[in-house]
Amino acid sequence: MVETINIEGVSCQFEPCDTKRVCYLMTPIPVEERKIDIAVSKYKYNMVVLTGMDWNNDLTPWPAPGLVRGSKPFGGLAEAFLGKLTDVVMPDVECRLGLGGGAERTLTGVSLAGLFAAWAWVRCDRFRNIGCISGSFWYDGFVEWLSSADADRAGGCAYFTLGEKESQGGSPRYRTIRTDTERVVAWAERLGAKTMFELTPGSHFASFLPRLERMLQGLNSLAETVAED
Repeated sequence: MVETINIEGVSCQFEPCDTKRVCYLMTPIPVEERKIDIAVSKYKYNMVVLTGMDWNNDLTPWPAPGLVRGSKPFGGLAEAFLGKLTDVVMPDVECRLGLGGGAERTLTGVSLAGLFAAWAWVRCDRFRNIGCISGSFWYDGFVEWLSSADADRAGGCAYFTLGEKESQGGSPRYRTIRTDTERVVAWAERLGAKTMFELTPGSHFASFLPRLERMLQGLNSLAETVAED
């Protein structure tokens, strides 16, 4: 059964599973409870869906101009949000899930939340795996930052998906998104992660739930290859 609580402004939908694996999914809007039930049953994760973040500010690693002329700039408050997530939200939710210690965490998200997942993977050691659905890797300076980041980690799984038409989006900053994503995938491979990169039909705004299912399938497939090594 899905429960919903609010922790310091972050809405958390969560459902337990008899496993130490927990998947944190950051989305702009809540996920239908029935879909969470299916994900828990089919993919064997404790599922935690996080919404209510200040999307353009909490999920961006440093300030940058807005996406289009005249739009508000991105605030770059990811460091503060990461602290709230790891120090406040996760301990509370994992206690309610009965996980205790030793949880294997996967951090996933769509768009700017996918960007945040990759950034957080470098910034802290709380997450074993990441999943990025149409991650906003066009973000100013992000790929360059990754290439010089001091990432002392190895292993884990990293899944990436991108719409086939995303580089044709309205903003000129979208034009390099496929190349940018491929560079992020290569970076994850250099860290020793098992990776998967899939192109999906449509644009950045294609239906989210099929891409979510594809990501969970991909992460489970990657986990199986890790177990076999």
